Amino acid sequence: MAVVVSKQVKVEVIEIWCGHWVALTETQLTHFENTGARFVCPFGDGASYSGKVIQLEKDKERLEGEVNYAWQQQSIAVSDAKTAKREVATQKGKVTKLRNRAKAGLCTLGCNRHFTNLQNHMASKHGNDEEREKVKAAHTQPTNPPI
Repeated sequence: MAVVVSKQVKVEVIEIWCGHWVALTETQLTHFENTGARFVCPFGDGASYSGKVIQLEKDKERLEGEVNYAWQQQSIAVSDAKTAKREVATQKGKVTKLRNRAKAGLCTLGCNRHFTNLQNHMASKHGNDEEREKVKAAHTQPTNPPI
């Protein structure tokens, strides 16, 4: 009578310096990673799984983390720039509204009172040439024409 025993073993296949491939169990791999001990490939070449590989893997993970962080920072910066751009547009709109109110001679605080002197000042000192001419013509016309 024959007894059959089966066992599943998880192995990791790695390429060593001589170009050959070696299958190591998790236990063996952990042992070689931690100790840097030497082993022999199936073709008789000596090899070791040194801490350099471990360090490279750690460096890779660290750099991947840095890249992810940089992408997150870039995303935040783009979002902040868009917010700042919207804020600038909002402020420009408010300035334009106030400028138009002053140009029309209205109180800039919103009480809707009209000030003729303010309107004339804005037109004559801060308006374009056409507005200046209108104000100048309005002030130079005599109120009572000569008879």
